[in-house]
Amino acid sequence: MLQTLYERHCLPTLLDCACGLGAIHKERAAIVPRAKGEVLEIGIGSGLNLSHYQAEQISRLCGLDPSPDLSAKARSRAQASGLQVELLELGAESIPAADHSFDSLVCTFTLCTIPEPMPALAEMRRVLKPD
Repeated sequence: MLQTLYERHCLPTLLDCACGLGAIHKERAAIVPRAKGEVLEIGIGSGLNLSHYQAEQISRLCGLDPSPDLSAKARSRAQASGLQVELLELGAESIPAADHSFDSLVCTFTLCTIPEPMPALAEMRRVLKPD
């Protein structure tokens, strides 16, 4: 799929700025540190949540996002945070993981961007451990 100049350069920067505003940052800080064990982040985007993870509580961190442009920003933030992050440039409608393989799932400010949210939610439930 051919992206426009706006989609490739402007939109990722605008999303990163808007999603990094103070009030949103405060919400991230309240939610993300609760993640433990093997963690899957849906819509990791530019990696704005990475500074909120508690590294000592995380045994594995995998982030999904279909945007290669946002993933590039996430890679940079992952390096700066010192976290080892497995980034997959995929949507959430088909998660390449076994059933019940993640202890925690983080999804902040993302569902409105997923074209088919119901299949994505079913996939999230499938890969999340029942407890």
